[in-house]
Amino acid sequence: MNRIILLLISAIFMAFFCDDAAAKPKPNMEACRGSNRLLLQFKVITRNTKIGASKLSGFPRTQHFSAGYDQEIIGDCAPLLFAYNETNYYFPKSTVVTYESGPPNREPKLTFSKNQSLKDVLAIDSNENHPSGIEGRFIMATNVVTSWTPGTSTGKYLGLWREGATSKVYAFSKQSNGRFTVPKLIFKSSLPLRSIAYFPFSHSGSGRIHLVQELGKGRVRLFSLDWDYSKYPCKRGEYCGMFPY
Repeated sequence: MNRIILLLISAIFMAFFCDDAAAKPKPNMEACRGSNRLLLQFKVITRNTKIGASKLSGFPRTQHFSAGYDQEIIGDCAPLLFAYNETNYYFPKSTVVTYESGPPNREPKLTFSKNQSLKDVLAIDSNENHPSGIEGRFIMATNVVTSWTPGTSTGKYLGLWREGATSKVYAFSKQSNGRFTVPKLIFKSSLPLRSIAYFPFSHSGSGRIHLVQELGKGRVRLFSLDWDYSKYPCKRGEYCGMFPY
């Protein structure tokens, strides 16, 4: 008898929580923006971490990387985040949130940006022509720099490919005639990467890489890497930069 009562209580308990989970809607971009919930709940938690803790590996010996910062976005609408670049956070439906932290004693200022778009970071999307021969599914590429000479141009990119739970980032160039150079692997992530963006520093040959890592259960980590991709001293005849000309 006692066993039957316990089973009934357990069944009621499970039904209550299952109904509660089912009743909670998934994030919806229109609802998040229309109700202003995206701005009201948007919170950025910044941590300092080492590259090893970010689940990144495989960096070339000729390149210099250092950890920038590690962030987590909090709020019901956070799982919808696609990409970020410095103070701009990119969501679907052409929605960009600009985050200004300000001094320590002031609340961050959050606004919807009208002057930014996903094209600021998404130079080549998954449906566009991209380098072939890389295992996995091409996600996107972001522009690093474009150099111009009379009659021609060369764009330098960071491309993101995903194969299962592993993501890989490659450097490659694209000529004005549409031809791609052979991509070079610069690092990989054992956590799925949703996007990659690049922010150039004022001095040539270096900048900051911004990554959105999927942690599961709707949680995302934003991790940045400071990167110097300029040439390093190496053996005669060997090119140590990441972007072949």
